[in-house]
Formats: sequence, structure tokens, C-alpha cells
Amino acid sequence: MPILPLCQLWAYFWVVHELKGQSASGFSYNDKLGAGIMEVNEQIWEDYVKTHKDVKPFKNKSFLDYYDMLDVMPAKQLVWNSTVKKAHTSSGAQALTGMTGQLDNFNDTMHKILTLEQGDASTPQCKQKAMIQVQQLETDLSDDQLVSLINIFQLQAGAADAYLVLQREGLRKAWVQDKLKQQL
Repeated sequence: MPILPLCQLWAYFWVVHELKGQSASGFSYNDKLGAGIMEVNEQIWEDYVKTHKDVKPFKNKSFLDYYDMLDVMPAKQLVWNSTVKKAHTSSGAQALTGMTGQLDNFNDTMHKILTLEQGDASTPQCKQKAMIQVQQLETDLSDDQLVSLINIFQLQAGAADAYLVLQREGLRKAWVQDKLKQQL
């Protein structure tokens, strides 16, 4: 499944949000089937798409990220009371407070996503970088000691990360010796 840019997620959210309010138009949006267009309502859909081109991808496809995005949307939200769609907005200070809270939630969510992506993507890279760097910098170690240190990096991502950030040669060598002693 391709990862969509944030602006595309935002646009898809609002398209689906509007589709969810179209129950009186001859079709209704379903979280599993999208608009669920069949032969019987195909013409209604085609007429609707003429004036709402951005809905086309959701003819028979749902937007799985809708409810995740709902949690991070701004304070202005559309609320449906049976088949009548009503816009609900807060006023003045309430609106600003709501927007601030929503932006905080959005920032927290994005931080968690980016942290997870970086952690998952960078951990193997950090381990590999540490394994390469130890071979280049620790020329005084035997091959057996290098293998032991590489094994430590494979088992402990934190050890690989720590090794990579040690700048002072004496400190790094002392840290390496300490790790090797702990390995015995």
C-alpha cells in the first residue's frame, strides 16, 4: 500500500467526510465498500462525479485512514443529524482553543508516526553503520573481538547507537573494552 503525502490524506479525508453525508443523493458511503456503486445507481454516481470529480476514487473503494484522520482534524467538524447535514463551528475563544488542541494532537500524532518510521528504518542502518565504523576505527582489536562487538550491535540497537555518537577516541576505546568485558 503506497504511503500518501499528508496533503493527499487531508484532501481524501474531506472528500470522504462529504460523501458520508450524501445518503439522500441515491447512494451512501460505506466504510468497507466506499460509495458502493452498482448498476442500479451508476447513473446517479456518474452525474455526481461530473460536479465532484475528487470523489471518483471512492466509487467502490473505502478510505481506511478516515477515522485516524478524524482524530487530528480541526475544531470545525461537520455533524449529521439523520439525513440533514449541519455545519457546527465553535465561536471566538472556543474555536481558537479547539484549534490549538487539535493542532497539538496532530503534532503528537505526526511525531509518533515519524518517530516510529525513523526508528524502524534507522535501526538496521545504525547497526550497519556501527559495524562498518568499528572495523575502520578499532584497528587494535582482534578479529574475535570485532566479531564479539558486532554481535553486541546486532543484539542491542542501543549499543550501536551509543558507539556511533562517541566522539572522543579514548572514551570510545574505553567503552568498547567495557562492552567486551561484559560479553565474557
